[in-house]
Amino acid sequence: MQQFRHFFNQSNHFIFRATQSRHFTTSLPSLSSKSSANRLEGLRPSVWVEFTQMVAKFKPVSNLGQGFPDFDPPKFLLDSLHKAALDPSAHQYPLSKGHTPLLEAIARYYSPLYKRELNPNSNISVSNGAYGCLYATSQAFVNPGDEVVIIEPFYDCYINQVMLGGGHLKFVPLRATKADPKTSQDWAIDPDELAKAFTNKTKLLIINNPNNPLGKVYSKPELKVVADLCQKYDTICVSDEVYEFNTFDGLPHERMATLDGMWERTLTTHSAGKIFSVTGWKTGWTIGPKDLLDSIAVIHSSSLYCTVRPTQIALAEGFERESSLVNDPTRSYIEELRNYLQDRRDELCSGLKSVGIVPITPSGTYFLLGNMDIFGTPFTPGKFGSGTRDYQLARWMYEEVGVGVIPPSAFYSEPHSHLADRFMRFSFARTPESIDKAINAIRKYNQ
Repeated sequence: MQQFRHFFNQSNHFIFRATQSRHFTTSLPSLSSKSSANRLEGLRPSVWVEFTQMVAKFKPVSNLGQGFPDFDPPKFLLDSLHKAALDPSAHQYPLSKGHTPLLEAIARYYSPLYKRELNPNSNISVSNGAYGCLYATSQAFVNPGDEVVIIEPFYDCYINQVMLGGGHLKFVPLRATKADPKTSQDWAIDPDELAKAFTNKTKLLIINNPNNPLGKVYSKPELKVVADLCQKYDTICVSDEVYEFNTFDGLPHERMATLDGMWERTLTTHSAGKIFSVTGWKTGWTIGPKDLLDSIAVIHSSSLYCTVRPTQIALAEGFERESSLVNDPTRSYIEELRNYLQDRRDELCSGLKSVGIVPITPSGTYFLLGNMDIFGTPFTPGKFGSGTRDYQLARWMYEEVGVGVIPPSAFYSEPHSHLADRFMRFSFARTPESIDKAINAIRKYNQ
């Protein structure tokens, strides 16, 4: 099976192409030349497939792995969904680009945040979760031979989606700016390294802000470095901002599309699952200029066509509620969730420290990286599969410790995976009870 070769250039970033080599610990099923398209060859196996199966197989006492809350969504949203479910007209197709009331509610809520009047009919496109938005974006704009710059760590679906379009991937990692980093803000892009990744073939740049799994929240000056390069090379910026409201300690979320000269070339991805704790509703939307969204709409309508109408009806009511509470944040679910997650972040950081795991305190998202050096390699090499140390350590955590986690090297390209193999990704979108169970389980292995 074709997998990957990495072509380095002189500036320590590289182009990523499908060729013959062996790297990943699992592989996609064998592909028959009579039944499968050539474009499937070389796609990267998903970390979620393996570790979702691990949850089902080992049933950890506490799962801090996958990024979904283990607490209830807001009651007002469930009440809205229940009402929609009882309306016979709510069970037929919505418009492909999104149910009109949701488009209008999103436009009202986000116009002040984007500092412009959003047109619900031309500046917003609803799809089947952020995945659907990102897929439609890559397929709408990536031609064979186009280069796509991705900031690491990245969400893993970016790679396969770009490769399906025939794109060449170039990676630029966030690097620690201190010898002993303590927070996610101690990581930054090297401006010179980023600049060397751009060429006249650079079609897209993909950035995740706030960043999963690191929790990095970019400042406006940091985003301006990216924005200036996108404008210089006429590059479209795909800004994955699904954790836009999950920022902590008063740190603001800066939107790439609001920077000078960036509205015309930025496509921003949003997620209802992250905003309202309903990841299973799989509803997301892209906001951007009409000329770019028109291309995305063609891909969406030709593949997924539309997303579920009753959930869109409920989400429209949810946004209308949030819009009415802009001047009363004490009643806002978005603010309530932000405060809840900050408390859980602090609780998990404290718990990890108590068992010798050094957390990198995140400024955003609902994930953090924990330095696992205290455990060394607590298993016979090879007993928990192959691959990087963090993959083996994650399997040990599931099987022996009973705690679900995610290996963060899944969010890096192979040459930069060493930047993550000392760490593990933990989710704190959990109840206090789930966090306590995890810490108590880990404590038994560090007496």
